[in-house]
Amino acid sequence: MPGVNRWVRPLRTWSATDGGRKAIRYLIVSVLNVVLGEAVLGLSYLFLHWSVLTAAVVAVAVATVPAYFLNRTWVWGQTGRSHLVKEVIPFWALAVVYLVLSVGAAQAAEAAARRLTASRPLQTMIIMSAILIASAVLWLIRFFVLDTLIFPGGNPGRRREGRFARTAVDAGR
Repeated sequence: MPGVNRWVRPLRTWSATDGGRKAIRYLIVSVLNVVLGEAVLGLSYLFLHWSVLTAAVVAVAVATVPAYFLNRTWVWGQTGRSHLVKEVIPFWALAVVYLVLSVGAAQAAEAAARRLTASRPLQTMIIMSAILIASAVLWLIRFFVLDTLIFPGGNPGRRREGRFARTAVDAGR
């Protein structure tokens, strides 16, 4: 498979860099965030018969909390107390932007789904698909904002190496 190796080798090399590890961790956190949000949305809309607006708001609120902590600590390697103005408020502002986009997508999808089918499970699938597309659209934008504005200079690999380097120096004394 020479064609595959042409893509695998550079990807493997890139994934070993600090930036590559950060992007892969961000992808994993994003997938977990979307799965959690979609589960809350789907269950609350389908089984609890909440409005799409209520279900979307609760889904974003529930999914944003673990996303913040995982992004802050695992992806960007930030430790210590969170800074309200520099980290928490901007992160939640991004969540509100996502909420507006996802609620708009969900409401449009709900209107279309009701015209297409009377089946609540099919309507739920259509709405969840719209939310998934909204998530994909914002994924790269959020990474850029988090990396440059909210957690600038955050690099989990560099912080770990720094700690190990200090430990090695201290051990040599």
